[in-house]
Amino acid sequence: MRRPYDGTTDYHAEIERDRRAQFVERIGRRNGVDADKWSRGEQIKRPRKDDGEIVLVNATDIEPKAVNWLWPNGLQIGVLNLLAGRSGGGKSTIAASWIATITSGGRWPDGQACEPARAIYWSGEDGIADTVLPRFLAAGGDRSNMSFVGAVRTGEVKRPFDPATDMPKLARAVEKLGDVRMIVLDPIALAIPGDSHKNVETRVGLQPFAELCASCGACGLGVHHLSKNTAGGDPLDRISGSLAFGALPGCAWVAAKDLNTGKDARRVLMRAKMSNGPEWGGFDLRLERRELDRSGIEATGPRPPQLRSDGDVEASARGDRRFPRRAPARPSLHRDTLGEVEQAMLGG
Repeated sequence: MRRPYDGTTDYHAEIERDRRAQFVERIGRRNGVDADKWSRGEQIKRPRKDDGEIVLVNATDIEPKAVNWLWPNGLQIGVLNLLAGRSGGGKSTIAASWIATITSGGRWPDGQACEPARAIYWSGEDGIADTVLPRFLAAGGDRSNMSFVGAVRTGEVKRPFDPATDMPKLARAVEKLGDVRMIVLDPIALAIPGDSHKNVETRVGLQPFAELCASCGACGLGVHHLSKNTAGGDPLDRISGSLAFGALPGCAWVAAKDLNTGKDARRVLMRAKMSNGPEWGGFDLRLERRELDRSGIEATGPRPPQLRSDGDVEASARGDRRFPRRAPARPSLHRDTLGEVEQAMLGG
């Protein structure tokens, strides 16, 4: 246990020692060794594995297969996907609208249809009843297909869900529910038991969620923040924490808001990474406050019918201080040179 700060202890060094101890213990458990001896540098006797051999598979024995898309060129099934943005950029509202699309069998931002299915949402920042659910309903979601992660119950005792340690319990709940096509962790950083700025610890922490999505055939969506004071950089480099947050997802989106506009602020949703699809383009969108029913409850949601774009945001996800480059023509989508939202994409 960390000692109380007495004015003389190097507090940051103390925190770092604690983090290292936790990491060493976790790696020790994964490898079946004594973590204390390992941390002291003592020799660890481990079973010899000389009786095994590497299996090489010739390429002729492997059949290519198509990517399993939930939203073609938008979100993949069976892998981790990321939605990042700065505070107030609309990322959680967008996540709620995507969930609404899935549960209601609606349409994606580019007009493609979605088959109705179940979805699960965990929020570690916003309230469910007063924030997330109203946003979901404002986007036209079907409540019967929507489930929120609540408490973890052991007998009569309940405690909050911890994505860093309770992923096996969530896996059992998903299997029991069945037909789950999206699982949202908001924010995804809380799934990391150690230091989310360290590559190895972040990869280890994200792996259980990635394995859950692969095993149940769901699209995993992590909602994440952008780093401060990184305007003008590559969108993937702007993602807060370890580089693993940008490296592991199959698809990554960035939401931004035009800071030069007021109440009816123009926003953009842009592709930052697409492992098996186009890494350019995105969509204009605007959010609005609307009353859900006669109860007077209001919520923020995309303008009806969905996150319909005013125009295709023909821009590279590798933004810099230049004007975004143009993408190849796609006749089915309206053109927009971005103009006033250039700064939103690059510095929002």
